[in-house]
Amino acid sequence: MGAGRGGYPEKERVRSRSPTGAQVSSAELFSGASVRLCGLKGAAHLNGMTGTCGDFDSAKERWIVRIENGEQKSLKAENLEVEVRPEADKEAMSEVDAEDCARMASDQESGFVHCDSLASARAFLEKKESRLEFGGVNDSDERARCLDLVCEILAASERKLRGLSFAACGLTAPELRRLAGALKEGSGPQLAAFGISKNPGVEQGAWLELFEAVPRKVLWIDFGDNQLSDADIAPLIAGLEGREELDKLYIDGNRLRDLSKLCVALPDTGVTNLDLGDNALDDAALQDLAVVLLQTVVTILVLGSNPVSKDGVSALFEMLPRSSLDTLYLDNTAVDDDCLQVLGGVLSESKLTELHIDSTKISDEGVRALLPHLASTELTYIDISGNNISDETTTMLESTVSLQRGGDGLGDDTIAEEEEKEDENGEEVYRTSEPVKIQCEEASGKGKGEEAAC
Repeated sequence: MGAGRGGYPEKERVRSRSPTGAQVSSAELFSGASVRLCGLKGAAHLNGMTGTCGDFDSAKERWIVRIENGEQKSLKAENLEVEVRPEADKEAMSEVDAEDCARMASDQESGFVHCDSLASARAFLEKKESRLEFGGVNDSDERARCLDLVCEILAASERKLRGLSFAACGLTAPELRRLAGALKEGSGPQLAAFGISKNPGVEQGAWLELFEAVPRKVLWIDFGDNQLSDADIAPLIAGLEGREELDKLYIDGNRLRDLSKLCVALPDTGVTNLDLGDNALDDAALQDLAVVLLQTVVTILVLGSNPVSKDGVSALFEMLPRSSLDTLYLDNTAVDDDCLQVLGGVLSESKLTELHIDSTKISDEGVRALLPHLASTELTYIDISGNNISDETTTMLESTVSLQRGGDGLGDDTIAEEEEKEDENGEEVYRTSEPVKIQCEEASGKGKGEEAAC
């Protein structure tokens, strides 16, 4: 992530990517492979849809495939085309792939280290690292060796691991079941952080066994980007009640539509950081969540990239003064100027310090209407990028913020000087006493150029 005008670092939610390319029907199938359905006659309406291979049923000689619409089908290899990238794209995508293999380790303050092999894991263990994330270990033999190491460590009574994560490793159902068994032994129940992410296409029964084995005292759970349905993830939600020590719950990048069970469990947990981004949540789900948030201690809520309308967003905004929320992500949703009008009416009474409304439906008119309401807010960061907001409106926002925070209204230079001084003193950057950081398009014309922090 780069820095823009004023020297502020870009702050963005790290999302998974699913690049596609040419299809090669003769390519070898494997668990975790992205495929496209073809040649189906009895269910011709599924032809052309994409999915992910799970386990291979050797008795029926069919692959269990999780389709993009959430259905699970048992299909012959002849009806599946593996999606692979063109040769010209492979080298260019190599660095992106490395980033895509990280989840917990992408948080630099988490203490997790990224392991791409057995050798790297052993090297980190020798350095007394206790939070390991295996990322992108897709070779079945190498993955098996890594799993052997993990199971050996967990079986011991001495606690050597505090955190364990597998991201984009293509774990199979038998491997998930083996891991579930290991979590119940030795030091397994003492894990403080646990996650399996970017691992779609595994049968529901294996997930059930794993969810039931998640340590009760865990502080951080990450099951993001697994394309799990409401039914798939229900056992995990059912096991949340009473987890007062649980702080972070990441279930983004799945296919969740119904939050009713989560709304029942959430008030009986200690969750402060909840990531529900990149699901299929609609207004009804958002309204249910808005009501129950008042009974929770959630302070960070991620809802970006969900198909909610402005009505659902407005309902969420209306409850802000009665909630504990201080950070809210609504990027890539239907937030519009009407929503900003609702926000303006409650912002001064809320605890909100950070707001992400990038790539939404807001306009210059909505942003300008919000300006008078910023005088008594606690906002320290607002992201309006990806909305074609004009330089003139952005300058007005910067000047308004600067004046309201005791500056001279000069905009970028004043704000940049304030932050540089704070940094030199080694103090916390994002504080309510500081000027607001505004994320917007680079000043090279309306909506032009790369996104930068203004």
